[in-house]
Amino acid sequence: MTMSLKRFFILSLGILPLFFYGCDDDNPANADNAPKPEMDIMISPQSGLSYGDKVSLTGTLTDEKNLKMYTILLKDGNETELYRKEQMLLGQSFQMNETFSIPLPKNAEIGDFKVEMILENSRDGKAIQSFDLTSLQIPTFNKLYLLLGNKSVVELLPNGDVFEVEETFPANVKGIISPTPANTGLYWGTSNGEIQTMAKDSILIGGDIEASCKITFNPKTFELTFGDRHGWTALPATDSYYILGTISGHWQDGEIKEEKAKMRMQGYESGNLRYYTWFPPEGEEVETGMWGSTAAGTFQLKKAGEDRFVLWDGNQIASGSAYDASKSFPVTAGGAFEIRVYFEEDECTKVTVMSNERTLEFTNEQVKANGVVMSNGIDFAGAQLQLKSGTNYIYEGEVELTKGESITSNTVDLSLCTPNKDLFAGGGNTNWTLTATTGKYFIQIDAFSGSSYARPANGYPDAIYMYGWSWAHSASGTAQSWQPESALPLVRVGDSFVYEGTCYVFSWAGDIAFILTNPTGNTKVELPNENFDANSSVLSGNPTHFSLPTTEGYYKISVDLKEGITISEGEPSIVTPNGSSKFTLRYTLQ
Repeated sequence: MTMSLKRFFILSLGILPLFFYGCDDDNPANADNAPKPEMDIMISPQSGLSYGDKVSLTGTLTDEKNLKMYTILLKDGNETELYRKEQMLLGQSFQMNETFSIPLPKNAEIGDFKVEMILENSRDGKAIQSFDLTSLQIPTFNKLYLLLGNKSVVELLPNGDVFEVEETFPANVKGIISPTPANTGLYWGTSNGEIQTMAKDSILIGGDIEASCKITFNPKTFELTFGDRHGWTALPATDSYYILGTISGHWQDGEIKEEKAKMRMQGYESGNLRYYTWFPPEGEEVETGMWGSTAAGTFQLKKAGEDRFVLWDGNQIASGSAYDASKSFPVTAGGAFEIRVYFEEDECTKVTVMSNERTLEFTNEQVKANGVVMSNGIDFAGAQLQLKSGTNYIYEGEVELTKGESITSNTVDLSLCTPNKDLFAGGGNTNWTLTATTGKYFIQIDAFSGSSYARPANGYPDAIYMYGWSWAHSASGTAQSWQPESALPLVRVGDSFVYEGTCYVFSWAGDIAFILTNPTGNTKVELPNENFDANSSVLSGNPTHFSLPTTEGYYKISVDLKEGITISEGEPSIVTPNGSSKFTLRYTLQ
């Protein structure tokens, strides 16, 4: 090889890295001349805001090569940073949908604020967009709520500029302070030992031992003060109450109508205040235990050795001289619940049912379920559900819903409720989404237990309904026995005449039927079984019944009506297939 050729190769090897380096657009450039990313975003709302309100930033973020991150800043008129959110990105495009609550600073004043959006790409390019929030107002509060770590909710009532309450607090219990019992926005916690809004840590409320004290909080200065703590002294065993009724978690107990050792409550006193408490005992022996769990049912309280009873007349705490099952405290959920009864002098002031997840409180003024005062109605998807007659915390009604609609409630924490997965998505969240067809739905919600029931209201062709016995809506649900008001909705699949639903089937060899019309309407039309194929578990001897599987478990139940049916008017209604194909009923073990 000649010397000139060698020089050519050596020179080429030296130039090539520089060539490729210069062509790499992802390499950082000087920040002043780096290519900038682009954003097309908007903020909503931008006016009429108060501290604690939520603000949303939505839009599209793009870059020719690669997005790196965005930063959202909220600053006051002095450029003091009140909020910061950083989010890493990847790719050339990102659809932004960010919502945050405006923090309330200590000693806040009305003022103008700025939201700053900073978008960066991988080449050190940066784009900045600002939005002005003018005349941010100071919120006013009618009540505040202390949300404790044991899931109980304590109201703080206004007294001038402060909010206060006197209550008994468990040892070392922590909590946050919120304007709403469900903590849906602004709240006070602690950061580095200092009370701040939107802080990640809870506030220490309880002392070294369980004690009662007065708490005072100023939502402007964030000053939290505690009065003297009053400890509780145990009362002798002779000064106690017994729990009677049907809430024992041991199936052999049935209805307890007399004093039973395992149902005795332990009493405590502090001055003229007393309370009695009980935990469901462990163990499987019927005389001493109930596996540490209560059952759904009703209860009342009997003074030890005396014919003195604490009752519930449906609206207020009452007293009586004899056991009266019709005047009992209703509890619609079972579990590891502690029951307490409180007295001031000889007057019973409150009865509570508490677990780590749920609370129920009865007083002469109100009933509270999971910290929310139960009124005559609650909101659901922008409509009102009304209190069911004869109940204290079960609500129901018909609501127009749209497929894909986001469903919320300002009075009931939907994250504590269990939706029908055949109709809704979002279980465990405060927002549900309707996945079934648009239309009118019957909705029932138990604000304490979290159980919910929903069904399309209009029947065929939108839905059909299964009822019968040897099944339940869930493994822990109440076994059904021909109750049309709680029939299982089978919802239509697309534009077909296939209807599907999911339930839990017991091994008791039960049977079922399908209702074609509103199951609680004046006319109940059942689907005949004569046009079903040989594999559809038709129950001979009954024109509308079918047999359930005997293997216990969750099943998807699918009814295929092929070309559909016609239901004649008049009574009795005649159901006629629209085609010649045989219908099918199939059970699929999940």
